[in-house]
Order: sequence, then structure tokens, then C-alpha cells
Amino acid sequence: MNDYHVFLFVLLAYILFLVGLGFYFSRREQTPTEFWLAGKSADALSIGFLQLLHGLPLVRFWRSPGSTCYSEWAPSGGLSHPIF
Repeated sequence: MNDYHVFLFVLLAYILFLVGLGFYFSRREQTPTEFWLAGKSADALSIGFLQLLHGLPLVRFWRSPGSTCYSEWAPSGGLSHPIF
């Protein structure tokens, strides 16, 4: 068994796991409203954390043009702006 077969096995196991997880959670939700409201079980901490994660890419996008203008831009393959 070579590396390619191991990769295919792990990939297949991962896909089957995700499909099984989808079936499990789809059986719990009865209506579309229940799905979109998350069963009204989301607490304030998780909602705040998701708001924070939603805003981070926007901050990075808005910040990128300015950081490339005021930093040393490396055209030889270096990063033009910080990772975060």
C-alpha cells in the first residue's frame, strides 16, 4: 500500500464522515426556520465570536492597500503585506 492509497483512504473516510454528519444534523432540524435560527440555542459568546471572525477579513482587505504602499514591497516573491 503506497502513499496514494493511504491518501485516497483518508479522503474517502473524511467525505463519508462529513456526509454522515450532514445526515445526523439534517434529521434534527424539522423546518427551515429552525435551521436559520439554530434552534434558538446560540449563546451570546458564540454570536460575538462569530461576529469577530466575520469582521477580520474585512479589516485585512481594507488595510492591505495602505500597508503595501508604506512598507517595503518585495517584487521578488516576498509578501507584499503582513499575513494578518
